[in-house]
Amino acid sequence: MPVYGIETVVDQALEAATLSRCAGPGDAVVIAAGLPFGVTGSTNTLRVARVK
Repeated sequence: MPVYGIETVVDQALEAATLSRCAGPGDAVVIAAGLPFGVTGSTNTLRVARVK
């Protein structure tokens, strides 16, 4: 699935964590990403999101 913004990354990360049973409802997931996307070594965003 193409990535168009940080919200897409968050949604994909939460879905992956849920499907792999690494996280469940109410759990916090930490997501590290880089902007612009696709540039190696550009990790500059850290997001904490809660699984619904």
